[in-house]
Amino acid sequence: MKKSWIIVLGVIFVLLVVFHFMFSRKILTRAPFSLRTPNELRCWEQKQARGTLFNGVIVSKYRDERNHNHKTIEVNDPQGIIKSTIFVAEKTRAYEDIHEGDSLFKPVGELEMTIVRNGNSQVKVLEYGCKEDAVGD
Repeated sequence: MKKSWIIVLGVIFVLLVVFHFMFSRKILTRAPFSLRTPNELRCWEQKQARGTLFNGVIVSKYRDERNHNHKTIEVNDPQGIIKSTIFVAEKTRAYEDIHEGDSLFKPVGELEMTIVRNGNSQVKVLEYGCKEDAVGD
C-alpha cells in the first residue's frame, strides 16, 4: 500500500515538472492554429505554397471530405502523384481556373504558376493576403 502511494506521488511530481518546463520555458513556442491571428494563418498558407513544386499533369481535382472539405488536387509528377491543398486560402480563385488534364508548373520558392491547357498557357500568381510586415516570429 505504501509503495503504490509513492509511485502515484512520483508520477504526479514528474507530470508537474514536465508541465512546468513546457509552459514556463516555452518548449511550446508556437501557438496552436486556433490561437494564431488570421494574418499568421494566411502567411503560414503562403509559406506552404512557396514550398510546393508542381511539374506535371493534374489527374484529380476535388473537395476532400475527409480533410475539412479542402480544395485538393493531385498532380502526376516525375516523382509520383503529389496531393496538394495549397488552394484552401488562396484569394485569386486559381483553383477554379485549373482542370483535370491541365499541365501545372510551379517552382519551389515562387507563388507564380503556369497552367497549360490545349497548348495555351496562362500564368497565375497565388495570393493569400499575407501582410508579412505584420507577422512576428
